[in-house]
Amino acid sequence: MNAAIIVAHPDDEVIWCGGLMLQRPQWHWTVLSLCRADDPDRRPKFEAVCSRLGATGLISNLDDSEILAAIDPAKDIGPRVLDFLGHRRWNVILTHGDNGEYGHLRHRQVHMEVCRLLAAGALESQILWTFAYDCELDGKCRPSSRASMFIPLSSVQLETKKSVIRDCYGYGEDSFEVSACVSPECFACTIC
Repeated sequence: MNAAIIVAHPDDEVIWCGGLMLQRPQWHWTVLSLCRADDPDRRPKFEAVCSRLGATGLISNLDDSEILAAIDPAKDIGPRVLDFLGHRRWNVILTHGDNGEYGHLRHRQVHMEVCRLLAAGALESQILWTFAYDCELDGKCRPSSRASMFIPLSSVQLETKKSVIRDCYGYGEDSFEVSACVSPECFACTIC
């Protein structure tokens, strides 16, 4: 099973679907983080996490400044996705939900562009799974009403996921990132 995860930021792959990656080590995972390639802190952490999870890690440098620059997803996200992932047909692609999990603009833009590329046939996959969470800014996340698939994590898997966020990415126990690591992991599933 060839699976691509397309996310805005290094750490999104663990927060939103790290448990699935832990449960399915036999899948061939490729993770594309669209932001932070030039970040001397986050890039090496992302690369180490992908290695730890048995995934191929790819990273680009889409704007992720504190005040996000206006972008055109078709011009700024689409070509990056196709450059990294457009060379093959995937069994499953996972990406952000239409609500951006907690409303993050780049998450919503990535969702919109991945869906556009799939609909146009420029990106090919049998199945699209989008993250299906409704989260508060304090990290309290619950399954979205859009969720059609729920992946319960064992206590060991959930703790491993949180450990990766704490120990590899360096987030504190009370951070949004650790709090947002929940079980079950939730997805909305679409046949492409």
